[in-house]
Amino acid sequence: MDAQKLQSDIESIMGILDADAIQEHLQTPLLRVSLMFCPELSPKDGSKKIYEFLVSYINVGPGNMYSLSKEGEQHNLESIIDAYLALASRYLGSACDEIERAPNTNSLKSFLSLLHGAYIFHRLLEELDDRFQNFIGIPLTAHDMVNANLIAHEVIGDRFANRLDKVILSLFQQSIITKTIVEAQLDKENIKKLASENRALSGDVTNCFASENRLEMSY
Repeated sequence: MDAQKLQSDIESIMGILDADAIQEHLQTPLLRVSLMFCPELSPKDGSKKIYEFLVSYINVGPGNMYSLSKEGEQHNLESIIDAYLALASRYLGSACDEIERAPNTNSLKSFLSLLHGAYIFHRLLEELDDRFQNFIGIPLTAHDMVNANLIAHEVIGDRFANRLDKVILSLFQQSIITKTIVEAQLDKENIKKLASENRALSGDVTNCFASENRLEMSY
């Protein structure tokens, strides 16, 4: 999937959606999540903030694809990274194609299709990061999407999001990931240095996407 085309398709679709109608239909889950992540806001403002965050969550995926592909080339990991990028983007691309084939689809259905595709995209890459961290001590990317994925999971709903999670986990073969990492012969001293600086294999400092958007879990 061409990241630039995917980004363009998403922006075109998002530009014609009725944000007010979507927020009205998703009022209950948006409010529930806002109480978890921004309880200081009024119900109306909190729900709006969560909706706007989900728009960013959908939009941010394609922008990471090119840099991840380049990172794969740099570290001799392109076979595994490109394979999972293809899987991750396929679902989001399919959602765009489905919406474009049925331009009269209502805004809520279109938005949820994109959200489901984005959730699969980000969960796949979150899982890949976890596999790298467990094996070499640092994640592949600096994008911590755990809380962001939790927000999307809550809005999508446990029943369907759990089904998507099962699909995602079924796509992983740890032996292939391990073999690829071993064969890449990553610089162990560099990995130790990156770990001490809280950096990912990309060299960037790890950051929480939800926190960047001023959303913190309330305990």
